[in-house]
Amino acid sequence: MRNILRHRPNCFTSRMRLRIHLKRHLLSAFFLLGLVSCGPVYETKHSFTPPRSAEGRSCTFQCQTVKLQCQQIEEMQQRQCEDHARWQQRRCQEDLADRGKKERWYDCGLESCTANTERCEESYRACYQSCGGQVESREVCTYNCDKIPAGQGR
Repeated sequence: MRNILRHRPNCFTSRMRLRIHLKRHLLSAFFLLGLVSCGPVYETKHSFTPPRSAEGRSCTFQCQTVKLQCQQIEEMQQRQCEDHARWQQRRCQEDLADRGKKERWYDCGLESCTANTERCEESYRACYQSCGGQVESREVCTYNCDKIPAGQGR
């Protein structure tokens, strides 16, 4: 009996999280759909000019190494998050089975896990500039570019 009671709050929390995630993702999807259907979508592109000195170029190589390490850490954290989410889902499913309840599609959701590699990219650009390199950013239309109002360029 203690075992079942111990699992119940986690399953409940998992269900609540799923409902919150579903609402958030549905709202985000509708919002993005509205944006995409209304006008052009832009993406920021970066171009890099290396430093002139050998020391500066060596410095940017170190920035690249740190960026790769950052990305590996983010990917490892994502895998750990996914493993934990699957474990929580199994616990929730086992708890429902122990209580003789049939699982509904929203009862034991899987937590969303993503790697935040953009943080690594931002850090890399700052490091690159601190080494004497130049980073130029420009907005590029990637979708619905034919809907750009006249006079605003493409």
